[in-house]
Formats: sequence, structure tokens, C-alpha cells
Amino acid sequence: MESLPFTGFFNLSYQWQDDVNFSLLADPGAEQKAYGIANLSVGIIESDTERYPVTLFVNNLFDEDYVTSIANFGALWGNNPTYIQTFPRDAERYGGIQLGIRF
Repeated sequence: MESLPFTGFFNLSYQWQDDVNFSLLADPGAEQKAYGIANLSVGIIESDTERYPVTLFVNNLFDEDYVTSIANFGALWGNNPTYIQTFPRDAERYGGIQLGIRF
């Protein structure tokens, strides 16, 4: 039996972040709870030269919400706690197809 003209591959990665407090003063409102992010990809690549990979991927597989910063700007509003959060692109699940050429 002839071999296939492509080889398949699979990748599952997981990243864990423990609790973090973004405030130097340990403000309890600036705490991010622990979370984990899973990414999944599957694909094929041409067997002879491995020049043409095709990959299907899903990042943040379980749609885990998280932020990259939390800041209390309450001093600007009469010392009422007012928090601003920064959400990265990867804070929501997304997927796609990636086509590559290696040379």
C-alpha cells in the first residue's frame, strides 16, 4: 500500500495562571481569580518536503474569561471604587484555518 501524500498532526496546549492581584497595595477589587486556557489544533502537512501545512485551530477552547490588568481609578471620581479592566484578544474563544508555506 502506498503511503499518503500528507502527514497529520495534533496539538493540545494548556496554560494555567494562579490568582494575581494587579494592585501594589493589594486592593481586593483588583484581584484576578485563577484560570486555565486550552488551545487545540489539528492539521496536515505534505509528506515529502513538509512545505505546505494546513491547520485548523481553536484558541481558548472553553471560552475562559480573564483580564491582563485591573486598575482602581476611584480617586478620579470622589474616592468611589471605580475599576477599569483590560481584556486581551484571547479572552474569548476564536478559531480559524492557517495555511502555510515553508521555504
